[in-house]
Amino acid sequence: MASLPRLAPVVLLLASFACGGGGSKSSATDGLHLNQTGTRMATEDGFQFSATDDGGHAVSVVWTVVEGGAGGSIDAQGYYTAPAAPGTFHVMASRGGVSVTATVQVVPGSPEIFVNPGGSPRLATGGSQLFRALFNDLGNHAVAWSLSGGGQLDPDGFFTAPATPGTCTLTATSLADPTLQKTLQIVVEAPSQPYFVMLWGVARFPAGTTQFFDQGLGGISDTRIAWSLSGGGSVNPDGVVTLPDQPGTIQLQMRSVGSPTVIQTVPIEVTAATDPVKATVLISPATAQVTPGGTLAFTATVGGLPPRQRPVQWWLLEGRGTGGILTSDGHYTAPTTPGTYHVVVTPLAEQRIRAVATVVVGP
Repeated sequence: MASLPRLAPVVLLLASFACGGGGSKSSATDGLHLNQTGTRMATEDGFQFSATDDGGHAVSVVWTVVEGGAGGSIDAQGYYTAPAAPGTFHVMASRGGVSVTATVQVVPGSPEIFVNPGGSPRLATGGSQLFRALFNDLGNHAVAWSLSGGGQLDPDGFFTAPATPGTCTLTATSLADPTLQKTLQIVVEAPSQPYFVMLWGVARFPAGTTQFFDQGLGGISDTRIAWSLSGGGSVNPDGVVTLPDQPGTIQLQMRSVGSPTVIQTVPIEVTAATDPVKATVLISPATAQVTPGGTLAFTATVGGLPPRQRPVQWWLLEGRGTGGILTSDGHYTAPTTPGTYHVVVTPLAEQRIRAVATVVVGP
């Protein structure tokens, strides 16, 4: 089982220390520390700095960018946004006449597609899997899915394996930049003993976040999973988990629909979310009505985050099929059954917030 990756580029910051007028001072005695180390982050990316005293307690400081606006910006809570141009810049925290400086190397960021589940997925003949295409950059996030080697592929990345074993090649191609692609090799094998594909035994996530569990079920053609959650939070039919707002431990259970005796339970440690929520997200239209089988185009507007951290993940509260079909760029196809359904969008860089649109499907 794997949750979707946080797509913001990894930030590595190299801390250097100075006191008062710039004389050197040991980090063990200066009374003010930046806990981040390293050297690199992408242009227009963001990072949350924090400062502590000698006892490791968070302290309030005055944040500045030494180079001014050319070096990016930083808010009163220490959230730094890199500039659009690469270079080497310096973030300074000051408190009581003591200053601590971090050196940040900003490098050009390149767009990339992620497909989940990744690696080399394995499915039984006739099995199915919903693949999600994600981007780490701005722009049009629509993709064209293509398939070779047999099977069936829907416009939202829902793959159904062929009836004979073999290898299928799945490719997601950006519509905005056709040179940007991600390809997976899917191994299709004869059904054997049903089993869950697990990548960890214990999951650990911040409170209030939305996590996408791409749990694989192998050795069986019927890959449907019945999801349940105990101890708080909620889970939708596609394995999208919304964690409770309070720390603790909850239990996520997966049961094979085709072979109900095959069960896997994963404990999830819910940790305290300490960083302030920086983002806002709006969905448009917020309410809509459409005929059965009709289509709608939803858009999401993310604020409070640097450009490179604005990609979003779309999902259906009622699950794929029951709630309709939703592509990676927010294009929705309604189910044939009339009712009220919900389209949800979550910024990948800030999964504690989400926006929900209500869709009434009827004649």
